[in-house]
Amino acid sequence: MNLLSLKYFITIAEYSSFTKAADHLYVTQPTLSRQISLLEEEFGVQLFERSKKSLMLTNAGRMLLPEAKDIVSKCDNLTKMMKESKKNQKGSLSIGYQGFLNNNLLNDAFKTVTQKYPYIDFSLQPCNFGELNHFLMEGRFDIIYTVTVALSRMPNIQKIRLQKNEMQIVVPNCHPLANQISVRLEDLADEGFILMEHDASPVTVDYTMELCANKGFTPKVSQYIRDGQTMLYMVGANKGIAFCFSQVNIPNPNDVKILKIEDCDINFDFGLGYKKDNLNPAIPLFIDEIKRKAKSTNYSVSK
Repeated sequence: MNLLSLKYFITIAEYSSFTKAADHLYVTQPTLSRQISLLEEEFGVQLFERSKKSLMLTNAGRMLLPEAKDIVSKCDNLTKMMKESKKNQKGSLSIGYQGFLNNNLLNDAFKTVTQKYPYIDFSLQPCNFGELNHFLMEGRFDIIYTVTVALSRMPNIQKIRLQKNEMQIVVPNCHPLANQISVRLEDLADEGFILMEHDASPVTVDYTMELCANKGFTPKVSQYIRDGQTMLYMVGANKGIAFCFSQVNIPNPNDVKILKIEDCDINFDFGLGYKKDNLNPAIPLFIDEIKRKAKSTNYSVSK
């Protein structure tokens, strides 16, 4: 005996028809008949009297019906109780993120999860890439939302890829390259770059330097800055060109032009990172929610 067969039995009894019950349950009539036959075999009794014009409960069926309803009701209430206990779970979850990126996916998941679990104290804090990694390792953050390649060299970190992101080049609108759609890295060897300071974004700086080295040059740096938004303002002011991500929020779109990089072979997609030995029960709650959001908005989810 299983709960599903009891639910089928109750529905057939209420409709006095296998056909109507099948329509209501969105299953085939043979499926219902097979489940009832198994139930009758298990109990060793006939539950329905069948004729061409009617379907009636037998004495055994009439005895089973209230008991079956009681069992199903108790199981449904138990499921509801367990869900409510999950909602009332207490605790805290700290999440770090890079502020100048497009964080719509993170924001949508955060709003939903805080509504679902009001007894959990959730917090969000913007940081640069270097701070995100540092604070994750020292336990200040439970989860960070970042470029997943920035997690590749960190020990004991579980990462989940959520959102497509590409490295691009941003130039001033008055720059000769602004007339192009894309550019090859090797054509930028003589350009003046605005780069993030290494301690502010060590991994992304290392990878961009590696990209250039693979094309036979070292970027000529005109200025170092500590945050991405300042970098974009500086490009808009014609102080140089810069690397940026496709998911960046551009504060001055009329002042700059974004170019695709034709020969970039490093994956800079966004995702989550958390320590594998962090047993905070709120972590899987948030991860499940942001995965659902990612799938519903055509983002790809992978590890």
